[in-house]
Order: sequence, then structure tokens, then C-alpha cells
Amino acid sequence: MDKKKRYIAAKTNRKRKQSRIKAIVIILFFILGLIFIYSMAKKKIGPSQEKPIEAVGKEEKKEEEEVDKKIEEEKENLEEEKPVTFNDKLKLIEDYPRFLKEMAERYPETIDFVIKYPERNLDPSKIDISHDYVTGEVPLFIQWDDRWGYMPFIESIVGISGCGPTALSMAYTGLTGDLSMDPYKMSQYAEQNGYGVINEGSTWDLFQKGATDLGLTSEMIYVDNNIFKESLDQGKYIVLNVGPGDFTNGGHFILVVDYNEEGYKVHDSNSLINSAKTWTFDSLMPQIKAAWALGK
Repeated sequence: MDKKKRYIAAKTNRKRKQSRIKAIVIILFFILGLIFIYSMAKKKIGPSQEKPIEAVGKEEKKEEEEVDKKIEEEKENLEEEKPVTFNDKLKLIEDYPRFLKEMAERYPETIDFVIKYPERNLDPSKIDISHDYVTGEVPLFIQWDDRWGYMPFIESIVGISGCGPTALSMAYTGLTGDLSMDPYKMSQYAEQNGYGVINEGSTWDLFQKGATDLGLTSEMIYVDNNIFKESLDQGKYIVLNVGPGDFTNGGHFILVVDYNEEGYKVHDSNSLINSAKTWTFDSLMPQIKAAWALGK
């Protein structure tokens, strides 16, 4: 009897095991079927739709960069096809006042200043030279700077006739650190004290009595290489009145601010180009009419 019971129990266990194996096999076939269907669907959809979000974002960014690059290339091509020459700019000022057209023709560096004349600033309160000044250095002021170049000066404007006040403004600011006498304020000082002459500009007195009244020292010096260097070594700046030549077709004031073994550094209020050059004494000497050493 016991043997019969054990036989029945063993048979029952085998059936259970066989049922579990069949279930596992069915599940495995089901999983393999899903994998097969998924792989077939993937082939039909194509790999591009299976890309992760990061890859898609990188591709979009790359496309945007390519579009931006093409736009920049088109801009460059347009600029090359339609260059804005000096003569093109002159055509823009055909209806401007004659004195402005003559200014642009005589001094090509001023052409953009002339073009912007209709939008000129005539508000002195907008003038700020705090960013131009560095302690211990003399600033470079350009007389046709938008900030003051359109301001009136002896029946003209600072941009045309204000080389004298602009030169003195540079020297004064560099020597004192006082930012109150910008080129417009200095031109008003010159005109109010009789140092301005209609159709000529500034008188020599501006750099003599005019300078000393502002608290500076002023000495008229010989046009001599050694004297120039000695004055600069003493911390002074030299104002030069020059005639026709490299700096002007008429009369002009420039400021000598430093020297080295190659020559002199000049701040020419009418030319950024001249101000970037180094000038030998021999190149300056024939053009100099007078010289003043200004100190504090």
C-alpha cells in the first residue's frame, strides 16, 4: 500500500514539473516572438527615429550653426559685391553745408563724422571723458569726436577749428587729472577770453597766458631736439604750432607727449593715423613754427 502511494506521488510531481517546463518554453517562445517583431519593425522604421534625445539636440544645434554660417557668408559676399568706398560716402554728403564737404575732402578720416552731422550732439551735459583718462598719462582727444566735434567755436565748430583748445585740453587733463576741461569746455574758455580768431582758430596766447591762468606753467622753447627731450623728461608736454606739411594744409596745433629711440610720440587731434606714428625730430622740425613746454 505504501509503495502504491509513493508511486502516485512521484507521478504527480513529474506531471507538475512537465507543466512548469511547458509554461517556461511557451514564455520563451513568446519573448522570442516579440524580439523578432521588434527587429522587423526597427528595420522598417529606420535608425534615424531610434536616436536618443541628446543626439537629436546636437544635430539641431549643428544645423543652426550651419545656417548661421551661411548667413554670415552671404553678408560677406554682399559687402564684397557692394563696397562702400570713400567716393561712395562723399555722394552721401552732396547736400551738406559746404564747410563740411571741404572738411571731408581735405581730411578723409573725418568722413564718418561729417556723414553723422544731421544726428549731431549739441548737448554739453552728454560729454564724459572719464573713460579717456588714465592716471599718469595724457589722453588722446580728437577734435571731431562725436561728443564735442559739432559744438560751436568762433563761428565754426570744434571739429574744424578746435585744434588749439583740444591740444590744451589734452595737456591740462594729463597734467592735472582734472576732467572738467574737455575740448568743448576748453574751446569755450578760449573764445570767452579772446584766444579764438574767426577763420584762423586759436592764438598763441592760449598756450601762454591762457595756460598759466588755468594753473599750468608755460615756457616758449627753442625748436631743438635736446630741449624737447629735456622738457619731456621733466614731465612736461610740448605744444607745437605747425604749418603746411604732414599735419595740415594751413596751420595746426599738435601735442608731443613722449619719445623713444625711434622718435617722438605725437597726439594729433585731427588724425588718429598721425597719432599712431612715431616721428623723428628731422621730420618734425621743418614744419614747426613755435613750441611751448607745459607743466604743472
